[in-house]
Formats: sequence, C-alpha cells, structure tokens
Amino acid sequence: MTTNGRERGPKRTGVASNASHPIRIGAIAKVVRMTQDTGLPFVEGEAVVIESIAHRPHFYRVRFLGERLSTTRFVHPDWQTDTERSLALLYEMCRASALPEFEEFFPDENN
Repeated sequence: MTTNGRERGPKRTGVASNASHPIRIGAIAKVVRMTQDTGLPFVEGEAVVIESIAHRPHFYRVRFLGERLSTTRFVHPDWQTDTERSLALLYEMCRASALPEFEEFFPDENN
C-alpha cells in the first residue's frame, strides 16, 4: 500500500489488546531465540516492548535493555512467567526433533 507515493510497512498498533498481542506496550519481556548454527534455543535478553506488529501474532518491536536500536522479535507470553522452564522445554523439543526415526531401529518385517 502506498501513501503519497511512499511504500508503507506492516500496520503497527500502540496497545497490545488481543490474543495475538497479549504483551502490553512498555512491558519488559524476555526474548527467546534459536541459534543460527544449531537451532537450539537461548535467552537473548530482556527488552522493552515498543509496539506490536499487526497481522503477525506475537511479533513485537523491542529494544533490548541498554541498547539504542529497536528490532522485531517473536515474544510469547507463556515464556515470561517461567522462562527457564520454557527454555528447557524448547531445548528438549529440539533435541527430540533431532532423534532418528523409529524405522531406523525397527526395520520393516516385509523386507
């Protein structure tokens, strides 16, 4: 969509008020990310929620504490109350996803 000949980015809202954006603007949130090389989760840090991104559930513009620039991150409300437990569950899910398939251990009896 354009306005006065300029391209506009995704619509953003000022207040988180629905299920897809439950974290309030101005809240301090813990941001969990996956490493590029191994795909394992880690806590990137704590950030101030600046704004929510419309039509992208749980995506927010955030500014990490002590930083001047803001960035877009996926922030889930369930990770805020017990981040260490959430991180452990995500880590175990990643490890389980990397396990070999059962067929490798139990070959087809018809072959």
